[in-house]
Amino acid sequence: MNTRISLVGKTKKDGWECRQWLIDINGESFNFFTGMGIKVAPSIDDVLESLFLESDSSLEPFDWFCESLGYEQDSLKAFKTYLECIENRKKLKRALGSEYEKEKNRIQNRE
Repeated sequence: MNTRISLVGKTKKDGWECRQWLIDINGESFNFFTGMGIKVAPSIDDVLESLFLESDSSLEPFDWFCESLGYEQDSLKAFKTYLECIENRKKLKRALGSEYEKEKNRIQNRE
């Protein structure tokens, strides 16, 4: 797996001051955000864990997605987030190809 993690810089996401990172996995790019107190790049395993969680939530109907993550079902922000999770799942599957399930199991079973 070819990966690259680059700091984009400080930003605000939904009113949250954070650091934005650009994650490249086998040619697919993902945004990743950390709190301002975290000054080192996230590990690829931490990024994958987050992406797999997003991927799993995107498989559920929108109403379940909202209920499990605390969003209002009539929220455009919630729907946009849901669509982003769906898109990230597609990108992650392209990035990992036949290794998708193997990597997912590895990440879910790490200590």
